Amino acid sequence: MSGSEASRGSLAAMPHNGPMAVSSNQRAEGFAYWIDHLVVAGEVLPLVYPGVVAIVGGNNVGKSTMLRQIEEAVRAPGRVSVEPPAVLDRLMTGRLGGERELHDWLREKHLVELAQGRELIRGTGQDLTLAHWMLEPSNANHIAGVFVRLSRIEERAGMVNAVAANPDISAPASHPLHALRGDAALLQQFLDVASSVFGMTLTLDTLSGLVGFRVGAPTAQAPLVTEAYGQFGQQMGELPLLSAQGDGVRSALGTLLPVIANPPMVLLLDEPEAFLHPPQARELGRQLAHLAVDQGFQIILATHDKNLLTGLVEAGNAGVSVLHLKRDIDQASAQLLSSAQVDQLRSDPVLRYGDALDGLFHHAVVLVEDPKDAVFYTAALDELAGQRGMAAYNIQFLATYGKGNMAKVSRVLRALGISVVASPDLDILDNRSNVQNLVSAQGGAWADIEPDYQAATQQFRAARQAPSREWVATRVKQILGASSDSSLSAQELTELRGAVSSESAWKPLKIYGRTAFTEDPAAATRLLDALETLGVVVVRVGELERFLTDVTVAKGPDWLGKALEAGAHRTPEAQDHVKRILRVLGISITR
Repeated sequence: MSGSEASRGSLAAMPHNGPMAVSSNQRAEGFAYWIDHLVVAGEVLPLVYPGVVAIVGGNNVGKSTMLRQIEEAVRAPGRVSVEPPAVLDRLMTGRLGGERELHDWLREKHLVELAQGRELIRGTGQDLTLAHWMLEPSNANHIAGVFVRLSRIEERAGMVNAVAANPDISAPASHPLHALRGDAALLQQFLDVASSVFGMTLTLDTLSGLVGFRVGAPTAQAPLVTEAYGQFGQQMGELPLLSAQGDGVRSALGTLLPVIANPPMVLLLDEPEAFLHPPQARELGRQLAHLAVDQGFQIILATHDKNLLTGLVEAGNAGVSVLHLKRDIDQASAQLLSSAQVDQLRSDPVLRYGDALDGLFHHAVVLVEDPKDAVFYTAALDELAGQRGMAAYNIQFLATYGKGNMAKVSRVLRALGISVVASPDLDILDNRSNVQNLVSAQGGAWADIEPDYQAATQQFRAARQAPSREWVATRVKQILGASSDSSLSAQELTELRGAVSSESAWKPLKIYGRTAFTEDPAAATRLLDALETLGVVVVRVGELERFLTDVTVAKGPDWLGKALEAGAHRTPEAQDHVKRILRVLGISITR
């Protein structure tokens, strides 16, 4: 059955043996197993392997549900009773190697045990000779747990609890702590990762009755195994146990311990960032990405933390992709950002350092030119929500640090299925290339926009000499007619000076806003409306600073504070602007 034939409510695991990139150590082992595709709402989503697939999205979209349904689809294909919401249609698995390679891998991983003269697959009760047969999708429930592991939040912290030593030192490790005790390289790798994430020194205590980690290190010389513990043992016993540390430390290291000691072929990881501070979540993301690629296995994780996601992106390898999950009532949908597109996120400073990834956890993203624009419009939107007694709108205002970057950021976010609106100042029109690129990025056709663009901007594209009498008369009449006050305001004085100025031909757009279109105002109206339909909501008063008209404040670091103190975000003009943005996003503003 092909991916296009997916039907919701019946999950099936399908084999897929197409081309793939396999890490060097997996090729050396000769056997591999991975989740090759997910199918969501009929859409086939190829997953990176080896590496990390990060499932992201807003609250209650089904990220954790997706992980559970992946495990169910692998363990009981075709027979899973899925409780709503049904997020996953089906999945397809991939594998490398035949029966001999599978047997070799199971033995190497100490997953074969002898019982009454028979070789059994540890933990399954199944005969080794049936292993290859059990990899077929219809039989996968017998053996899937050997390859696929679901790591839940509530279970991970307990992984660092001290355990009884293996009664037979020559027997295979039955716990990750046993594996680290018997392998100096694995132990050092875990110690290095703990130091990298938390900056802490750990010591594996093998002297006590239980084997476990302690925080810190004895200063005394470690004795030989044939010698008395002495002062070293006393100092060891005084060190605090790792299992007595906070939730974040125990949960994160409880995640990493089995991954380093003996990773499964596929690790399903739910909210690995739980209880962590932002810098630690970020470093955990880096470590997980490196471990998956370097050790040649697949991690599929669900997260709502931009810091973990940033760490994954920053890892600097080709083994990270992002699946953006959305849901409308009980209908799920998903879009995939490939590892190549993730590389673009990492390599572009604006995308990497500009909080673009945070948009994955919001209802929509509004692109603005500068961080102060983002703060001002956030305040205006909060004011609107407060006026209507509504909860705050889940919208991110994202600074792109200039109009020229808006198209690039829009393309990346829209590729992830994020609703994007751009809100540049009106003088974006002075650069045809910026407008054209933004129209294209927002899914529009420049040919539909260009005629009105040409007509509306003709008066500004001609090199401006001294202002004409007609221009000055028209502008003075507009400015003086806007108010009946006997005294001129600071804003009106600025506008009157601009009316007689011979500066840039485009400057009136910033000063007077849409009223600057005097030669073909009808074309200007059509142009602005058409742009708005595409999600380009230009500032119709001209620029951000024109929302503050009662106080004279120069552009600069003081402007934002003065504007908010003066209530500029509450003015009808500012409120009208954010209402336009909401209407474009299809968000109701009536209550």
